[in-house]
Amino acid sequence: MHRRDFISVCGGLAAWPHGALAQAPRLPVVGFLRAGEPPKAFVEAFRDGLRKHGYVAGQSVIIESRFGNTDELPQLAEELVRLNVDVILASASSAAVAAKNATSSIPIVMAAVYSPVEVGLVSSLGRPGGNVTGTAITAGDIASKRLQLLRELAPTIKRVIMLSHVNHASSALQLEAVQVAAHSLGVQIDIVPVQSANDFRPALQSLHDVGGILHGDTPLFNSNRIRFLEAVATTRIPAIHPYKGYADDGGLISYGPNVPELFRQSGVYVARVLKGALPADLPVEQPTRFELVVNLKTALAFGITVPPSIFARADEVIE
Repeated sequence: MHRRDFISVCGGLAAWPHGALAQAPRLPVVGFLRAGEPPKAFVEAFRDGLRKHGYVAGQSVIIESRFGNTDELPQLAEELVRLNVDVILASASSAAVAAKNATSSIPIVMAAVYSPVEVGLVSSLGRPGGNVTGTAITAGDIASKRLQLLRELAPTIKRVIMLSHVNHASSALQLEAVQVAAHSLGVQIDIVPVQSANDFRPALQSLHDVGGILHGDTPLFNSNRIRFLEAVATTRIPAIHPYKGYADDGGLISYGPNVPELFRQSGVYVARVLKGALPADLPVEQPTRFELVVNLKTALAFGITVPPSIFARADEVIE
């Protein structure tokens, strides 16, 4: 799906002298690459980061968006390269990998990418090198914490399933982190692969003797968040989600970084690159704060009693 934020001058265009149009300076162009439509909160935060450093979409910068499925990302990245965009904003690991494979010269700013060193995007977080920098998330600690919270919410859990979008670049790393955490907690993890949002409901309705649900933090789930939550609701099985937007929309519990804030910081990095900074000189930033959000209304609907220990640590309780 192709979208573009155009310069808002159409109303007065006819009145401009031809010479003025010819001399108008070229606006910088940012390519936005992602598998699936980004949640509105991500886009607004990214634009806010740009705006705070002098770049307003449609006025002082043009955003060329390329959103498609995971298999289309290499082709979409090449389109942005042919357009000779000034910077590519790559949302999530698969987009960042596709962008890096498409160009070694155009700067790439990642937004909320899992384990970029392990995926091969940067040499290190402190000294990324090359043409890639941005914001990142580490899979291991978060996976362990989410599984611990799920176990705390339902202490008798013995078996947990994890839905995984197997084609996504960071899925294997996320799965590995969950399996390590499950082994330490004595919990059995079963992996359920999904390829599209159409797989959510059949995959969940086929479950038997499952005590909890995890899922990958990837665009497939995030872009189809409402559809996934509706499928989970039919099971009444406790599930934990990767960021606050899920709990806001009816998910039982979420734990993770403030993802819109990561997109905001990526917007700041894009602005700095447009002003001349080199990606190699900008260390990859990671979240410093994680949010635990509980939706009490959903807990009551599922017949789940949230223990006081979780309430005491929750950053927000939705009633």
